Amino acid sequence: MEIARAERSLVPLARGLAALAGFIDAAGFLAFGNIYLASPIANTTILGVELAGMQSFQLVGTALLSFLVGVVLTTLCAHGLAHWRRTAILSGVATATLIAFLFFEADDIYPALVLLAAAAGGLHCVLERDPQHLQEGMFPSAQMIRLGDALGSHWDCEKSSLISDHSLFWLCFVVGGVLGTAAWLGLGQWALAIASLGTGLLAVYVWSIERNLRAR
Repeated sequence: MEIARAERSLVPLARGLAALAGFIDAAGFLAFGNIYLASPIANTTILGVELAGMQSFQLVGTALLSFLVGVVLTTLCAHGLAHWRRTAILSGVATATLIAFLFFEADDIYPALVLLAAAAGGLHCVLERDPQHLQEGMFPSAQMIRLGDALGSHWDCEKSSLISDHSLFWLCFVVGGVLGTAAWLGLGQWALAIASLGTGLLAVYVWSIERNLRAR
C-alpha cells in the first residue's frame, strides 16, 4: 500500500513538471525570440520555416541539438540509478538552469541557451520509465489529443474518466507559461533563478516519494 500511495504521488509531480516546462518555454521564448526550449515539435516547425525562407537558423538549431544532447546525457547518467533516478535528474536540471542564469548575468547568451535546452531535454526523462500518460504530461499537444479522444469516447468509461486528468495537464502547462512570461517581463533573467528554485523543490518532493518506491 505504501508503494501504491507513492506511485499515485507521481501524478502531482507530473503536473509540476508540465508547469515547469511551460515556464521554461515561455521564458526561453522571450529571452531568445521564437524558440521553444521545452517543445521540440514546435522548434522543428520553426526550423522548417526558417530553412524554407533561407533565414538564419543558428539559434533554433542549437536549441534542438542541445535538447537532444540533454536527453541522451540524462538517459546515460540515470541508467544505473534505478531507485533515485528522478531525484538525480531533477537535481541536474536545477543545477544546469542555475548555471544558465549565471551565464545570462554575464551576457553569455549561447552557453545559457545550450544549458537551458539541455535541461529541458532532461525534464522529459524524469518519468521515462513510468506510465505513458505521465510521460506525456509535458506535451500539451498530446494532452489536447487525449482530451479530444476522451470527450469523443463517452461510451468508454475508462477513457471518459480521464477528461479531468488531461485537462489539468494541459492547464498546468498554460499556467506555467503565464508564470514564466510574468517572471521574465518583471524580473528578466532572474526568472531562470526562479525556475532553478522550482526544479529544486520538485527534486525534494520526488526524493520523498522515491523513499517509498521499489527500485524499478
